[in-house]
Amino acid sequence: MLKAACLLLILSGASLSQVQTPVPPATKRDKAEQELKELTFNECEAVLENHTATLDRIWAEEFTMHTADGKTTPKAGARAYLRTALPQSISGVCTIEAIEIKVSGGKAQMSGRMKVSATALDGTFKPVQYRFGQRLVKRAGRWQVVFLEFSPDTQ
Repeated sequence: MLKAACLLLILSGASLSQVQTPVPPATKRDKAEQELKELTFNECEAVLENHTATLDRIWAEEFTMHTADGKTTPKAGARAYLRTALPQSISGVCTIEAIEIKVSGGKAQMSGRMKVSATALDGTFKPVQYRFGQRLVKRAGRWQVVFLEFSPDTQ
């Protein structure tokens, strides 16, 4: 009888040690924020790498971009504008920082800073930082950017 009780204690102890604290499921908001962060990173990389197909998927048909020089550019000219506005020595690495996200149903607003790796004319590493703000909509299960505000960050 004592052996049976000890065996039960050992077995119940083993099963208790295997019990893990459940991880709460991600909320809709958490999921949306993760999707938006990933989309923004992919958008930045697509601009740097000149991936037209990726930008066509991310930017909505009515996409417009407003830049620090006061220009408003539609989707058709935005990629070319960014390619000429960005330093030619960019190495294709994008870091998104200080991001703020507001989600309301199928609409979202984002703002933050992005840092891109670049090299100065003398060959020294010189990252360039930009501020951005975006408005997005969710259509057919995916987020798309409808408006982008983009300017050099002077801080």
